[in-house]
Amino acid sequence: MAELTPVHLMRWIETNQASFTPPVANKEVFPESEFIYQIVRGPNARNDFHLDPGDEIFYQLTGDITVRCREADGG
Repeated sequence: MAELTPVHLMRWIETNQASFTPPVANKEVFPESEFIYQIVRGPNARNDFHLDPGDEIFYQLTGDITVRCREADGG
């Protein structure tokens, strides 16, 4: 596993600005890591769901976010 090093988040976003073009508008911060740590820039109106057995953390820097969660049983 790659060692994770501290990152100045706002500087990293500014440096990687060209990666945040629609429709996906995201980039992994540590692509060699076993963790998926990515920055997503909006606005982005998506209504798809994905299945992932791991936990997810959403940290909103500016604006508003709506995160809809679906339980494993579909409810």
